[in-house]
Amino acid sequence: MRMPSKASFSQMQKDELLCKIRAAEFSMRDLGLYLDTHPDDETALAHFAQQTEEFEAAAAIYAERFGALRLSDVPNSPDGWAAWAGTAFPWEKEE
Repeated sequence: MRMPSKASFSQMQKDELLCKIRAAEFSMRDLGLYLDTHPDDETALAHFAQQTEEFEAAAAIYAERFGALRLSDVPNSPDGWAAWAGTAFPWEKEE
């Protein structure tokens, strides 16, 4: 399984990049549940590490281009705290 490069993430549209972030995060959570009962599975550990790298890379690119998704991304976002404070809640649709 090969991780997309940071350059490929930077070419993605906002919705596509957000989809990649959500998919990587779901995989991390799912693998985490599996690893709770199979902590010595080297293949699962490698997949977890790969998904974590993909998530972090995609989230960093998203923060640089569109704003922070997490508080830890605020320093990397274009408008910093002001952008975070003005971000819509997940249940508020962007228009």
